[in-house]
Amino acid sequence: MTSFAEALESAFGRDRVHANVRLAPFTTFRVGGPADWLVEPRSAAEIVTTLQLASRSHVPVTLLGGGSNVLVADADEDGGLPDEDQVTPDNQNQKPKNQVDEQLNKALEVLKNRESKA
Repeated sequence: MTSFAEALESAFGRDRVHANVRLAPFTTFRVGGPADWLVEPRSAAEIVTTLQLASRSHVPVTLLGGGSNVLVADADEDGGLPDEDQVTPDNQNQKPKNQVDEQLNKALEVLKNRESKA
């Protein structure tokens, strides 16, 4: 087991951390290939924890939400969930890593602020 897997299981328990999960059951169109990891957070604080653990381990993250406004390819070369900007016919919109990190940091701040107000 990797240190990332151990950290996730320690934070959320085995029942809410899944490896190599087909995403089809989680989307409205019932299509979607495997994601390397699927974590089921139950609060804003748990989302923040998930994002922090992923960031420390350099694991890319895509927030799936309810699955009704997303279309996931049935197959992905590396087995991971493609970034939403990569789900284009020509992959011309891929963001450089520093922009993804910026967005992650902004998302963490928003979630932290929401949690502190709750």
